[in-house]
Amino acid sequence: MKFPFKRYKTELTYFNDYMKMLGKIVNKKHLLELSKISSLIEKKISQKKQIFVCGNGGSAAIANHFLCDFNKGLKVDSNNKIQPKFISLSNSIELISAISNDISFNDIFSFQLENYGNKNDLLILLSCSGNSKNILNTIKITKKKENRCCFNFRFCKKNSSKRKF
Repeated sequence: MKFPFKRYKTELTYFNDYMKMLGKIVNKKHLLELSKISSLIEKKISQKKQIFVCGNGGSAAIANHFLCDFNKGLKVDSNNKIQPKFISLSNSIELISAISNDISFNDIFSFQLENYGNKNDLLILLSCSGNSKNILNTIKITKKKENRCCFNFRFCKKNSSKRKF
């Protein structure tokens, strides 16, 4: 589905068309999935667990944005009553380049997760395809430890990933 459909004269008509398009894309199934994810994140925050997030490229930018929205935004909005512990494994270019250079780019996230992760922490993987070796290796570590939840949000084709998550 391509957007925008046409050239808009006002912001309101643009916004109305955008909302209609968004409504067609987001169906009840997606809303139920988002609700489950939201509940799990809320549970992990209340349990004072760490929530790791990572991705490559644009997904790395989204992962890093989680830090702002949750660690600062939620804490401030709750008057310091809620203190989330979000950690982006995509955030440190120094550590990523060191792991990539000395170990392997395929391990830039899994190596960090092995080091920082604790029982019952949450891992959120952001990926367009779900096929990147560093994402797949991180899933292996998550499953190997048998104590973290793992999500993979695929933004592109439904069946683009090599594995089922």
